[in-house]
Amino acid sequence: MKLLVLLSAFVLSECYVISKEDNFNAIVKTVNKANTTWKASLNFDPTYYVPEDLKLLCGVKEDKHGYSKLETSYHNLEGIKIPNQFDSRKQWPHCPSISYIRDQGSCGSCWAFGAVEAMSDRYCIRSNGKIQVEISAEDLLSCCGFECGDGYVFYQIKTKPSYCYSGIRKAQIKSLSNPKYSINILLLDVMGDFLEVLGNTGTVTV
Repeated sequence: MKLLVLLSAFVLSECYVISKEDNFNAIVKTVNKANTTWKASLNFDPTYYVPEDLKLLCGVKEDKHGYSKLETSYHNLEGIKIPNQFDSRKQWPHCPSISYIRDQGSCGSCWAFGAVEAMSDRYCIRSNGKIQVEISAEDLLSCCGFECGDGYVFYQIKTKPSYCYSGIRKAQIKSLSNPKYSINILLLDVMGDFLEVLGNTGTVTV
């Protein structure tokens, strides 16, 4: 009887894994039907992912911490021509960070990764390739104090080699002496603004 119960549990477990993997593959297939300039694929083992992990990848939480919001900036797009096609990798080939997508693991830190990737790209673009720096997502995540759930942009951040990403919920804040990088933050509210800024100054976080 015990053996029968164990076999039943194993079969049910295997069915769940197969179903879950099929669902992921179905999502990838649906995305790739758009036939755009890139191809989606799985960058993790679906057999180890549970629904709780996936919920952390669905965006940031609502702002309940009472922080002031950035003012929305509007741009005059008159006279600016936006091309039908644009590839930032070709526009700034001296900045390889534009082509690199980091792995956030099962930590809900998309907000941190989007910010530091755009910042790393912009330092390279602004310096015409002289500054090749990979800003640390771990530093931004730990300094904001809300762990893997949500967070707010911290204005002074460190580079990745001195502060590597761990993807854990209880990240410890480190005191480092390496140079910090300051940025100016701009909030855009119109799609045309995104296109104009992307095409003329560099990558943006959406």
